[in-house]
Amino acid sequence: MSDHKPSGSSTLKPAHEPVIAQKLKDRAEQRRLKAQERREKSDKLREKGNESFRIGHYECAADFYKKAQKVHGERRQPIILSNLAAALLKLGEWEGAHFAAEGALTTDATNLKARFRRGVARKELEQYEAAMIDFKVILDQDPNNAEVKAHYEAAKKLFDAGKGVPAEFDDDMPQYDPTGSMFESESESGSSDAEHEGNSIPCRFYNHDGCKRGHACAYSHKNDDLSVRDGLGKNVCIYFLLGKCKFGAEKCIYSHTKAYLPDGWWNHPEYREAFEIALPMKLELIAASSGSGPSSGMPKKGKKKGKRGGKKKVIPSVYNSDDDDLHDGGVLGFSASDVEELAMQGIKPWDDEAADALAVLNGYY
Repeated sequence: MSDHKPSGSSTLKPAHEPVIAQKLKDRAEQRRLKAQERREKSDKLREKGNESFRIGHYECAADFYKKAQKVHGERRQPIILSNLAAALLKLGEWEGAHFAAEGALTTDATNLKARFRRGVARKELEQYEAAMIDFKVILDQDPNNAEVKAHYEAAKKLFDAGKGVPAEFDDDMPQYDPTGSMFESESESGSSDAEHEGNSIPCRFYNHDGCKRGHACAYSHKNDDLSVRDGLGKNVCIYFLLGKCKFGAEKCIYSHTKAYLPDGWWNHPEYREAFEIALPMKLELIAASSGSGPSSGMPKKGKKKGKRGGKKKVIPSVYNSDDDDLHDGGVLGFSASDVEELAMQGIKPWDDEAADALAVLNGYY
């Protein structure tokens, strides 16, 4: 049925050091060239957006910024997202502006422009106390900023008058961090095989002992939001890095080795703790941009009213869910319907032949 050789080991097989070193070097060069190409295309689109913004064509500017972010790749570019927030504020799209600004802050918590724009969006959404939190962060860094002071006082006056909703426990996230971003790393692989998307379900073979099918594989080799790319192109489970993977090395579809990861939040306890706290918000942003929001990539409008008459912001706690399923309603990367289909064949999702069996059932082979 398959030329895959199942393996229960999540670590890379032993290899001569020179071979590994050359492979790491080759992938590093591939990443550099791929990143340079994306950056150049993205910069051109961003500049077109800037030109449109300067002449007051805000809708056109927003479109260019969205295209620039898409070209830039999965990693968020805070400057582009902050610019997008500015354009959406001009268009009166408060929720979209909030979403874009929050995405910028998730990557770079020191971006004060993005924080200001999130604060303005929050004020327009009647989240006055949350807006005050953002404005206060900016004033701590720039006490003489008259524009921010005016917005802070306006939000405070409305909140003190009993309007809007109280801030939620995580409305100060991500906290201002002068050391820079702790959530991103330069581990993204740029090789063509590593960019193979397939059916978007992660390929267990690729992330463990290697997938022989390459671009012919029905499953995804790409880095996703539940993993970190290592130097060899394997996707390492973020829950393993947090010490909380519920599946373990034998059953997890992602790699469970840190041997070829660069330095990152996983090596620093204080950053690891901050990442774990921010993870629910990060996954919420990802979900909104990849399907739960409208086609524009912005969240849906119409938030619930709070007790004070403001619009209540609801953030689901994705990471703290009691559900063992971490992959959108299924198990180990299989959807709920996939699991049911496999069960009818007497196959469990964690069986080594599950992926190939499902591929046959779906007509891939």
